[in-house]
Amino acid sequence: MAKEKVIHFVLSPEDGDLIGWLRSLPKRSFNKTVNRILVSESRGEIALLPCTFSSAEVAEEVQCRIVLRDEKAERFVSSIPYGEVTGRLKDILRRHIQASQTRPKEIDARQLFRLFQIFRTKMTELEEETYRVPDRDRLLCDFYDEALQRLFSSVSGCYQTGDQISGDARLAKLLDENFPEEIFDHIFADTLQNTENLGQQGAM
Repeated sequence: MAKEKVIHFVLSPEDGDLIGWLRSLPKRSFNKTVNRILVSESRGEIALLPCTFSSAEVAEEVQCRIVLRDEKAERFVSSIPYGEVTGRLKDILRRHIQASQTRPKEIDARQLFRLFQIFRTKMTELEEETYRVPDRDRLLCDFYDEALQRLFSSVSGCYQTGDQISGDARLAKLLDENFPEEIFDHIFADTLQNTENLGQQGAM
């Protein structure tokens, strides 16, 4: 079995904004959230994050430990020069948090309904297509989580400027270009590949 890659870093009292955000997350979700941010960053996307939090005034530093559970996140971190990981990671977290804070509170409900219709249809098709695939439930759960994150990251990207009208127009254009279907096809191919890789590692 492959050895897990772990990142250790420290949030100092000067990082009160990051500590406040960390404390705002649901319990036991920090590791998964950071992995999600790193995967999105490697793709040039913005992760969907909780954005209702405030800075924390702390007198002591906070020790953080991140287990990289996604191959894409691991490859991205490995590309950062030694000694720069902590600084880069803090910059990345702040950028994604800031983007979440500036996202409009309302998004065109009609476009989101279209998006979820596509999502539901595609998931139903995949459940039928993978009926005899080994470890099917885990495969579909992994796919569901990845696809949902990619879709919402794309929606978030449409509203990065904070302009509601322009964001709605970008989202409509994205849906008209069959973008969701392309995301599903691409992610499912990656998910199948990751499953095969895990199977090969387990056999070693």
